[in-house]
Amino acid sequence: PQGEAVLNAGLITVTTAAGYDLAVTKANGVTRVIKGLGQAPPKLPRSYSFQFSDTTPEVAFTATESDPDANRIFFDGFDLKGRLADGVAAFTLIGMVEVRHDRGGKLPVVFGGAALASIPVTKDYKVSFSGETYTLEFAKGGTYPVDLEFHARISEKDGWNNIDFGVVPAALRPVKLSRWPSAISFDAKSASKPVVKDGIYDLFLTPRDRLSVRWKETKPVVIPKLFYSAEAAVHIAVGAGLVRQINHFDYRVMQGQMSTLELDLIGDGEVVSVNGRNILNWSVKKQEAGRRLVVKLNSQQTASYNLVVRTQSPLGAFPVRFNPLRIVPVNPVRYGGHLRLVNNGAVQLEPVSV
Repeated sequence: PQGEAVLNAGLITVTTAAGYDLAVTKANGVTRVIKGLGQAPPKLPRSYSFQFSDTTPEVAFTATESDPDANRIFFDGFDLKGRLADGVAAFTLIGMVEVRHDRGGKLPVVFGGAALASIPVTKDYKVSFSGETYTLEFAKGGTYPVDLEFHARISEKDGWNNIDFGVVPAALRPVKLSRWPSAISFDAKSASKPVVKDGIYDLFLTPRDRLSVRWKETKPVVIPKLFYSAEAAVHIAVGAGLVRQINHFDYRVMQGQMSTLELDLIGDGEVVSVNGRNILNWSVKKQEAGRRLVVKLNSQQTASYNLVVRTQSPLGAFPVRFNPLRIVPVNPVRYGGHLRLVNNGAVQLEPVSV
């Protein structure tokens, strides 16, 4: 009707559906009615009543879920296993789905960069596909086992093989990758550092990130065969009852790397000392055809190397015929040098054969 109202009064009642809570944020020009005046039906989930007698009453409120998890779907027991065979990256996802809402719900499980190998035959749920996303649709609440098999798309870029796809979020997401080549370079994004045991990569995905893996065949490092030459300068001093030798060896590496020096010991005598740079240890080992001096170095030699071997041999009573101890490098490309024979004291020397 036209004209100004003489009396403006009434009752405001706000109610919520089950599962939601109300919180009043503004109440201007109204009075809260603790006990209703009979207008509100009984057994409401929750309600607020306000009486007003102002021309411009204001009431504002927020509604929140009483239990935020009541309508959610959870994926527990996450177990993802992948295997690479014949150029196919095949995966199996096993777990339990807990649907808390009575009317069921939908849960995306695999998306982007992967495709189900087969659709599970089950009455528990249906599988739908839209926009590279596979979704499980549940008609009612409950707990349901899930066992899915799918293949990940393998792409190649800059010599690397790549797989990248998303899987259902979960609190703990262990992943096992097996049958990948043994000689690979492995990189996993959004995941823990993998632990490799018996050719199986164990890692954990973060709760919501995608599985992104890249690998490539690692070409074996080919170490060229060792070729070297050696020059020797042998000094032999003969004294009463003893022959002392100082053997200088000058090695030249032409190809490869030298980490061990092997020299055959031909004749009688013992090694007293071995000197050279970067020597780790040395030993004399028995061979079927005699003895061998083995000198191990603590670094690879790729150019030149100098070695000094000191030996001594006992002599019997004069006059005596003896053969000096020969020290010969094993398998050089070229070996040569010179020998110097001197007497030590009143000893006369006479070469018999050379």
